Amino acid sequence: MGIEVLDFENNIIGYLIIVIQGAVIHQQYFAHVKLGRTGRIITVNENSIVTMDTDPAEINKQAPDEYTRIIESGLEEGGLKYSFNNHVRAGYYKKMRVQPWIVAYAMDEKEIYEINKSIVITSVIIGIISMLLMTLVVFIFTKSIIKPLNIIVE
Repeated sequence: MGIEVLDFENNIIGYLIIVIQGAVIHQQYFAHVKLGRTGRIITVNENSIVTMDTDPAEINKQAPDEYTRIIESGLEEGGLKYSFNNHVRAGYYKKMRVQPWIVAYAMDEKEIYEINKSIVITSVIIGIISMLLMTLVVFIFTKSIIKPLNIIVE
């Protein structure tokens, strides 16, 4: 990253260059982040190149096409959904203010919906058990009312 250094008459007198060691940033801030089994934080530059990723093997590779569409859309933030390595991934992105880069969090939809599926299954099981218990309570209550009536009728 660099910037021109200008004098008071807007003449270029030099360049200020900043060297960023991606490996150090990755080790300090990304390496120990665990976001489920498939979740990743990704930074993509304006050329759709992955500049930072919780998976270091993906750094400096071309980002999925969805990121190019996001860059071209001009939107500051929003949801994203794309296919990567034969998995449908979903997440959220936000553009950085100081760079024309995107920071996104994404994970496999299958992992996202696993939790919902287990909650639905648990809810159905609890519902069935509750209905059976309520049926039993109503049966016992009805039997306790009908037993004295049967005695009176006989």
